[in-house]
Amino acid sequence: MKLVVYPTARAGRRYIEQQKLTDQLLPKVITIGELFQKSADIGDKKFIDSTMLSIYLHRAMKFDGFEALGLKNSFTEQFIKSNEVLNTLTELSHEMVNIDKLSQIPNYGLYDKHIKVLKQVKSNLIELLDTQGYVAGINLPQNYNLNLSFVSNYTQVVIHLEGYLSRYEMQIVKDIAKHIQVVLSFCYMSHNRDNIDKFIDIELELDTAYKYNLTDDSIISKIAMPSMSNHYKLKAFDSKVDEIAYIKHTIYQAIKNGTKPENIAVVLPDESMATYMRLFDKDRNFNYAFGFDMKDSKLYQTIETVNRHITTRYDKQIISMLEFLDIDDEFIKFVMSNYSQTIDKPLIEKFHSYTKTVCQLKEHKDINDDIFYSLYQIISHIDISLKDGIKIFLYMLGRQTIDDTRGGKITVTGLLETRAMEFELVIVCNFNDTLVPKKLQKDKLLNSKTKATLGLPTLTDRVNLQAYYYHMLFLKARRLYISYDQSESGTISSFGKLLLNYDNTPNRHDNYRQILYDTKTLTHYDGEIKLDIDMSARNWSASSLRTYLTCKRKFALSYLYNIKETANIYKPKAYEVGNILHKALEMTYKVQDSFHSKQDLYDTIIKNIDQINATNPYITFDILLYKHRLWQFVSAEIWRFDRGIKVKHTEYSFDTVKHGIKINGKIDRVDSLPDGSIDIIDYKSSKEIKVDRYEFQLLFYFMALEELGIGSLYHYNLYFGKLIELPKIEEKMLELEEIFKELKTSRVDFIKCEKLESCRLCQYKTICQRD
Repeated sequence: MKLVVYPTARAGRRYIEQQKLTDQLLPKVITIGELFQKSADIGDKKFIDSTMLSIYLHRAMKFDGFEALGLKNSFTEQFIKSNEVLNTLTELSHEMVNIDKLSQIPNYGLYDKHIKVLKQVKSNLIELLDTQGYVAGINLPQNYNLNLSFVSNYTQVVIHLEGYLSRYEMQIVKDIAKHIQVVLSFCYMSHNRDNIDKFIDIELELDTAYKYNLTDDSIISKIAMPSMSNHYKLKAFDSKVDEIAYIKHTIYQAIKNGTKPENIAVVLPDESMATYMRLFDKDRNFNYAFGFDMKDSKLYQTIETVNRHITTRYDKQIISMLEFLDIDDEFIKFVMSNYSQTIDKPLIEKFHSYTKTVCQLKEHKDINDDIFYSLYQIISHIDISLKDGIKIFLYMLGRQTIDDTRGGKITVTGLLETRAMEFELVIVCNFNDTLVPKKLQKDKLLNSKTKATLGLPTLTDRVNLQAYYYHMLFLKARRLYISYDQSESGTISSFGKLLLNYDNTPNRHDNYRQILYDTKTLTHYDGEIKLDIDMSARNWSASSLRTYLTCKRKFALSYLYNIKETANIYKPKAYEVGNILHKALEMTYKVQDSFHSKQDLYDTIIKNIDQINATNPYITFDILLYKHRLWQFVSAEIWRFDRGIKVKHTEYSFDTVKHGIKINGKIDRVDSLPDGSIDIIDYKSSKEIKVDRYEFQLLFYFMALEELGIGSLYHYNLYFGKLIELPKIEEKMLELEEIFKELKTSRVDFIKCEKLESCRLCQYKTICQRD
């Protein structure tokens, strides 16, 4: 059986999808990380988890002079900041470099004390790991044997080699090659030649794709790579929003011309750009390969806000956030009263139980539970205060992401996820000098000169690796579109000259913003609109009739000429919050026609609200406020259900003829009463319910269902949880009948309304010159 190894899981999944179209047995596909993990046999020892490793590292640093590494004698600070020490020691181990070599490097002797401390930390840590039978990155090369029980399952391993391999990882691959055939698939380019030359001894040709048999040191095949032609388009823009508009325009044109969405990739050198893209992705066309940052979750925002509230106190902005997030006062008091206390089991259990209530998704809950598992480990070995526990919690949570499981078919990804991938259309935005190549943090313990002397990868090597990834991405794309933000003197990346040979004259951008905002040009019109028309022939809803009676000009522009209001993605419409509440209540009562527990009804409504997507931040805020208010609505509902009233219909549509006029509509809710009659209910989400003289909605509902025996007509004020009965039905019905008679027309003058007050919020006020 063949084993195929890819650098990422996404590349492996793409390969499997392609192989399904062929008539052959599918090979086993894993990532390069899984290969190294499964190939290492550590005998009766066990791998240590990251939390216990941090605990052991803290113990290994307990000696005089360790402060030379720039860390305080605090577990919390070491937990958050000690990665530099651990990464350096692990890198030396994986590159099989003895730490004593540091003392032999010219000029590094000036840091003799520094080296002694680093050696002592390594010695102490390895001793602790060996004593307890643990293996970590720092001592793995000295404790592994090849796992033959895993390797012997396969007759051939094909490794798609993209990126850097340490000497330890090279050794594993060479050990596997002694037992079964290992084929390396790679491209030999100027930017990665040094990495390949460390692995393969024979002479290779640049700009060539190889399949190389490592077992017998032979070339299976080689194909010359195409040169970088001018098959790309490069544009400069004045803002990120303009770039997003360009992305959507390019994708639209490509799909229109036959490109499949799954063959399109948008590459973000700066992954924070995804925040802007999501604002304009209301149709969920994009799938974000790097997932969603937990820093944006309600869980993170809640704990961080409480922590900031305690440390700053009386900050108005933070107090507003406490109200916005609806954080329980008792929890705030609990944290404040225990902030400096050492964490014990009852305290952390109480903290854990509250965070569970804040988790909005199952993925959030799983991550939360994993972090608390680590916190339980920590407090069983080290005394820390709740203050420090919160710091550790936020640090661990802030490093987590959740997968985008509900996204579309178009991939939005960072550079690393493009390894070994091939797309028909590639769009790279933010290709700016400040972002590409990605600025790498300098090693505080080993400078580049020292690393070069020891044969360790330097910053230059890592920049070259980025150039290689971009080069391969560009070469494989059939069509390539690159943009950069030239605002505030922004310039294109140096990789532009290195990889694209561009001529320093990128095309100025066209105006694509109308794609995002759906802009329309409004013109004034002050003339008459007189039409030969019989209004009784139309199919009327209560809202269209109200518009006709209030302002005939508005009716003509909206219903006859179909001129719609310009969309604004930032400002929510007045009806959007109501729509979410309506939908949530519909979902609630379609499953169950009555409830007898306030908590059950409230929880069901809240769960359904959370399932409905509300991407606009203003709507999200209003919904959070409404969740608290819904308790009054729930109490009123339980009172009705306890008296035998049940929900008979939700969102009940009708289309009928009354008094010679066709009417239609959708009734929010119909309740059945114990005596067999029905109540008709119309939900209202605004704080104040204003019913003007032309509001006939409930009367339309009455006419549609009057044969069923109607008890009452209600407006349901969701804000206060109160039913408001429609009075004087007989008088209103007589008025409506007269209006229906007046709809029998032959010619109508669609004049502007007389009351200018009605124009203040009208979307057509500019056309009518009343703005």
